[in-house]
Amino acid sequence: MRRVPALDGLRGIALILVVVTHFDRDNLTLGGVMGVKMFFALSGFLIMTLLLDEQAATAG
Repeated sequence: MRRVPALDGLRGIALILVVVTHFDRDNLTLGGVMGVKMFFALSGFLIMTLLLDEQAATAG
């Protein structure tokens, strides 16, 4: 799998949203929820890409 630098930025944004939410108790829902959703979306993309690469490598 090739590295996609833009995903590093998205992971950073997701991390910042979750961490800031822990310090800002007034706005607990929006930032944390968005950060966790971004994290799971990126994780799903990574796992699916690894699975597809493995399938292509072993099917040929």
